[in-house]
Amino acid sequence: MSEVVNWIVVEPGFTKAGLNPFRVRSEIAKGINEWAKTLKGLVEFREGYTQRGCIAFQMSYGVINANADPDRVAQCDDFKNNWVITFLPHGAPANKVRPKQKWLLGWWQDTFGSGDSILAATIHEVGHVFDFKHPDEQDPPVFDPQHPMHSQFPDCRNIGRRYRQSLREEFIRRYP
Repeated sequence: MSEVVNWIVVEPGFTKAGLNPFRVRSEIAKGINEWAKTLKGLVEFREGYTQRGCIAFQMSYGVINANADPDRVAQCDDFKNNWVITFLPHGAPANKVRPKQKWLLGWWQDTFGSGDSILAATIHEVGHVFDFKHPDEQDPPVFDPQHPMHSQFPDCRNIGRRYRQSLREEFIRRYP
């Protein structure tokens, strides 16, 4: 029997930032689907709110802990088996190198645009829901910049086959 994790998109922040909420939801759903394939038979994802075991995606100011990493554009927080994944608002001051945060939606923008992919950020942050750590910050560190959990999340549109099996095996070891 698999664990059920619900997920919702808290729309007002995305709309206020000028992003199309339907495209945001579509990219988040694709990221969730990557984890559904990776954890098939172990975790079932359902869209919709529940009081326990729910991931809420939001875009909000003042929530992201930039002290931990000044380049951070998204963050996963655990509130006793409910998680909030926050994206830095579109157009917000990001850092010295990138004065304004820019989110990319869809294949065309991800391929030819400059900014951060909502899909890649979703894949990365949902990994934190299941306690996956940054491999480049572990002891010993694994320097693989294409790993979906790398601290500077790669611009990936999926969890590659190469990582899918190892993440699944790690999940099973951790949650037998």
